[in-house]
Amino acid sequence: MSLNLLVLDDDPNIRNVLSMRIKDLGHLCKEAESVTAALSLLETERFDLILTDYKMDDFDGLYFLNELKNKGVESLVVMMTAYASIDKAVTAVKEGAFDFISKPFNSNQFKQLLSKVEKVVDMKERRRPVGNSQKIDYFKGLKSDSMAKLQTFIDKVASTDATILLTGESGTGKSYLAKEVHDRSKVSDGPFVEVHCTTLPSELIESELFGHEKGSFTGATKTKKGKIQEAEKGTLFLDEIGELPPSGQAKLLRFLQEKQIDPVGSNKSLYVDTRIIAATNKNLLEMVKKGLFREDLYYRLNMFECLITPLKNRKEDVPIMIGKFLTQMEKNYPSERPYELEEGLKEKFYQYSWPGNVRELKNAIERLCYLSDDWTLKEADLPENYFGDEVSISNPASNLPLDCGEWEDKVLQESVRKDEETVDTETPPKGPSPAEEALMSLEQVEKKHIKRVLERVKNLDRASEILGITTVTLWRKRKQYGIS
Repeated sequence: MSLNLLVLDDDPNIRNVLSMRIKDLGHLCKEAESVTAALSLLETERFDLILTDYKMDDFDGLYFLNELKNKGVESLVVMMTAYASIDKAVTAVKEGAFDFISKPFNSNQFKQLLSKVEKVVDMKERRRPVGNSQKIDYFKGLKSDSMAKLQTFIDKVASTDATILLTGESGTGKSYLAKEVHDRSKVSDGPFVEVHCTTLPSELIESELFGHEKGSFTGATKTKKGKIQEAEKGTLFLDEIGELPPSGQAKLLRFLQEKQIDPVGSNKSLYVDTRIIAATNKNLLEMVKKGLFREDLYYRLNMFECLITPLKNRKEDVPIMIGKFLTQMEKNYPSERPYELEEGLKEKFYQYSWPGNVRELKNAIERLCYLSDDWTLKEADLPENYFGDEVSISNPASNLPLDCGEWEDKVLQESVRKDEETVDTETPPKGPSPAEEALMSLEQVEKKHIKRVLERVKNLDRASEILGITTVTLWRKRKQYGIS
């Protein structure tokens, strides 16, 4: 199977090496030097896999991943990261990345990664159903007290015209809840339009929400309806409303008060009948106190506030949610028999705190289903160190080979220094050459790096921050390696 890949890295040497490897393996490949360039390329082209560095000159990997989700890009994403930043890469997986790979990596590791991607792409293509994907009620049947209260809340407010503010941690399911409220409302036959306020450039916010007339600004080649008009006789869901800039806040307030909008470049106000549901993972009241969010807008949005409890505080809902996501996968990608979790993994799922909430759980289940050979979901198909120390999973460092002997792998090894050297220094560090370093064991590389950071940074808290580990772990590593 031939894949279409995008390599995103600000180091041209890394891009060239990976591009050569990919093409040698019979796949197509394009390159991008920044997140901005990659997003522009994705507007016109579809990729099976995006291989991206975590640290970029313009934005980091989590920002890029979030932008892909907001834009509905379905490409699989694999994060490349230095050893010291593995925790960030694991976080990215929990946020929706398919996998991560630690630099430097050798050809065999890369082939194994692409083999997994091929398997997932093939499964999606072969088993994709005809028609719409199966939709599930994410909140029905949950056992926790907070979710029972949530159902009561939905029953009371869904049929009203009231503005609703959904609050809670990232990934708790605010967009699912907004859609459920819409589906139970009097305007359920109307459109449901979702806007992610984080993706709206401040200079275009008014145009995007309220529309514009032809010629009203450079690039306005035709009259365009705004999102509020697009959602007329339906619901507009404003996700991450706390990111809305002041100019957008003022015009949104007017709309909520008068149901009128002023498209950019127009001298005529338009009446629009659209219901607003907003969501945020921030404390808007604190933002009001700091002058970052309009008080009058806050109270307009907060006619009904609904807090969605994080998954860690309602563990009794975890097995039910697992069942919902498995049912969804079985419907969307028909299988010969029902999926099931291996016994050990099931227990760890129940113990785990799910910091990424429902979104993380859904991502984990989907990944395991994609990679399953026999409809049994196995822990081995999760990224190493997925559960961290929380449920006694070992550190991935124990089996990250560094036997990079080819020139191209030496180039990748140079990128480790770029990622890890976050402390400025005028004197180059003493140590083995890149060729010698390539033959070092993982323990030797780790010891060398920890020692180098400690020589430059005397504060242990700062050193642990640079290394991406806790101070307790740093103390233990110093003792293990005999570093004073």
